[in-house]
Amino acid sequence: MVAAEKSQREIIRKAIDELSPENLKQVGDFIAYLRYKEEHEMDWFYRLQELFEPVRAAADQMSEDEVNQVIDEAIEAVRRERKA
Repeated sequence: MVAAEKSQREIIRKAIDELSPENLKQVGDFIAYLRYKEEHEMDWFYRLQELFEPVRAAADQMSEDEVNQVIDEAIEAVRRERKA
């Protein structure tokens, strides 16, 4: 362990030791929240990536003009639907 890393850990440990039980619980809850959020955000991201894989694969086989045409058609369809 590098000396700077060791001193940072010592500082953190000392600060934690000085926390009141209520503040210690709040820090623990916050850490748990951050872990939960990180895990679930990544799950969401990877599921979205997986869902759009067929779209990306199809777009790879199309020219830029073809992709733009599909986008334009989709935009027109949404606008028509909103007007209806």
